[in-house]
Amino acid sequence: MIYEWDGLDPPPDFDQKLADSYLGKYILVGVTYLDFLGQEVERIQMHGLVHMVSPVGIEIKLEGAQG
Repeated sequence: MIYEWDGLDPPPDFDQKLADSYLGKYILVGVTYLDFLGQEVERIQMHGLVHMVSPVGIEIKLEGAQG
């Protein structure tokens, strides 16, 4: 399974060559969910391989229970 996140505008100094160096690397991602008051509801961690990088997002092929 592949999860995607697409940002709005790419950063002006985005370095595609540097971003490409992360392809195939293993990554740990932490996500914190907040309610409408900004209070923490849940915190999760996921891990997997960097599948694609671009100025607007990153795809990670998740491993483990959530993959």
